[in-house]
Amino acid sequence: MPLKGAHSSLWNQGLIVPSELDSTIVFSDSIVLTSNGAGVLAARWKTNDLYDCDPVLGSAAIAGFVEIMAFYNFYRVTSYTYEIDVINMEAHPVDVYILNQNTDPGTVGTNFIYIRENYVKNQSILLSPKGSGGDRKRFRRTLSISEVVGSRAPEFEDNYRGGTSSSPTDVTWLGVGLKDNYGLTASNGCNVKIRLMMHSRFYDRKTTLVALENARFEKWIRKLILAGKTSTEICLLVSAGSENVPYRPDFPKIEHAHLVKMIADVSASMTMSKDI
Repeated sequence: MPLKGAHSSLWNQGLIVPSELDSTIVFSDSIVLTSNGAGVLAARWKTNDLYDCDPVLGSAAIAGFVEIMAFYNFYRVTSYTYEIDVINMEAHPVDVYILNQNTDPGTVGTNFIYIRENYVKNQSILLSPKGSGGDRKRFRRTLSISEVVGSRAPEFEDNYRGGTSSSPTDVTWLGVGLKDNYGLTASNGCNVKIRLMMHSRFYDRKTTLVALENARFEKWIRKLILAGKTSTEICLLVSAGSENVPYRPDFPKIEHAHLVKMIADVSASMTMSKDI
């Protein structure tokens, strides 16, 4: 993957879609977490997986992802920001916590509690009963994938990139957990609204660089015209597959009539420039 900031304005000149694209992809959802007795119930999302961010909803749940990937082979999430609003709907306090890690925390059981108590990149709060004024909380944080993993590997290793229809091999997670410390059935639970903003790079463009190649091709035609070559002679060079012909994605399928018109247009623009 190209290094961040290594974009070339010359390479992208005249292109509708750049060779690499930095963009923030947003996933939003609203859920209700409930707990049966003294257990834990949680929800989690993949923070570096644009293809399958929510294991519950399945692939392509993020609006715009499919459209962007029509132009690129790979994506890599470099960092993410989350905003999570939690509202306690119970008549008793409820413990709510957020965690970020590089292993699947699961959605229920003691494993989630264990991680909550030992993992450093977590946030937690005891929400007051519904209607008490302290019954809601907004969690917000920005983390790089490298911070979560504990190394710079996510910045360059292939197992942290995803494709058009594939997730990264190594996935990072964001979890929201609810724990009822009173042993009661939290049938109302907590309302959870999540907004996950994944700062991503799309690269290895699929589409052919037609605009750039056209510019190179027209420049080559202009040189030949200045050298006194006729339209017929230029067409013969193209049809013969001369090594001096700049590469174009549609060679050698370019139609003769289209080539003749292109030569005429270049010649006309040169004449116009002289008149000006």
